[in-house]
Amino acid sequence: MFGIGPAWMCWAFSLAASAAEPTVVEKLCQGYERIESLSGDIRKEVRTEKSSVEWLTRVYYRKPNQVHVENIAPMKRRIVSDGATLYYYQEGAPKGFSRPIQSLDADWLRTVNNIPATPMEHLTRFRNAPETVLESTPELPVRRGYKTEKVYVVLGCDADGRLARLEFFRADDMKDKVAVYEYSQFTKVSDDCWIPCLQKGVMLEPAMAAQETRRIGNLIVNQPIAAGLFDAKSFFKGVEFTADFDSTF
Repeated sequence: MFGIGPAWMCWAFSLAASAAEPTVVEKLCQGYERIESLSGDIRKEVRTEKSSVEWLTRVYYRKPNQVHVENIAPMKRRIVSDGATLYYYQEGAPKGFSRPIQSLDADWLRTVNNIPATPMEHLTRFRNAPETVLESTPELPVRRGYKTEKVYVVLGCDADGRLARLEFFRADDMKDKVAVYEYSQFTKVSDDCWIPCLQKGVMLEPAMAAQETRRIGNLIVNQPIAAGLFDAKSFFKGVEFTADFDSTF
């Protein structure tokens, strides 16, 4: 029987550790997911060739699955999740929409799972995709590629490990870009969690061409939030709810 030498054992352990190392997108998601609570204002402006619309939203988030999103302009609507059930109502609509969280479809579930004011809404879409190491740049020393069924995503982090750019392409040859998001003006939550308070996106497809800017203000992280903000009964008095979203119009 052959003995197992120290050098071979070190190589084996190194290989196992490398295989278990999380991807860059996974590390970013894990950093955001350690946020216990968050509140803030989100001012979003969307510009197209023909119009410009500005949204003003107040958000509250608390683990687990508690969310309160109040759209103030241009229309008034509110989403409240008490941790078990989601409620949605737009002012003036005949009915509201409500379902238990466990029966929500993927799009509504992101409303509960994605942490407000963070890029999680994009990151979760390619979180489980295979990762490719890409050539670094002076601006983005960490660059990774992720291939999904519909797009190829290039993620770039700055020298501090903060997510600075997301680029979306039709294919991994990176010739046809369809969208890009830039992140800056960071607020530090922890060594592995930075919230970008300025988020700029450009959609490049002709049928969907638009520029989007989000500014995060009055940001408070990991501080107590009143439990009443997640009590739907306090905000939807007299509203009839249905599990069929299409019947709310």
